[in-house]
Amino acid sequence: KLQNWLRTWERNFLNSKSANKSFSNPKGPFKAALLSGPPGIGKTTTATLVSKEDGRDVLEFNASDARSKKTLQQTLGEVTGSQSITNMTKSNKKARNPKKRCVIMDEVDGMGAGDRSGMA
Repeated sequence: KLQNWLRTWERNFLNSKSANKSFSNPKGPFKAALLSGPPGIGKTTTATLVSKEDGRDVLEFNASDARSKKTLQQTLGEVTGSQSITNMTKSNKKARNPKKRCVIMDEVDGMGAGDRSGMA
């Protein structure tokens, strides 16, 4: 189920038909996946393997990393949509076929008031 969701993510969210669409329907489609369970059962490993199997670069942030919206925008740049036009046109190959990425926010249960996981 996770693999199918990830493979259709761009089709669901990065096309002209979805530009002004609301995604608040409780039945989906969903912009993010939440894996839950006891420690040590392989949640992060599963997310990493599914992402890599789909040919994506994996960017992982856990509770020890700063995860404010400002920090994420500075760290991730093009993933959050703040890539400059100059960077996009430096290589025609990159512009036509950009590398897909998956951001894994690990240990979200450990977030406090100062860390809203990119939401503020």
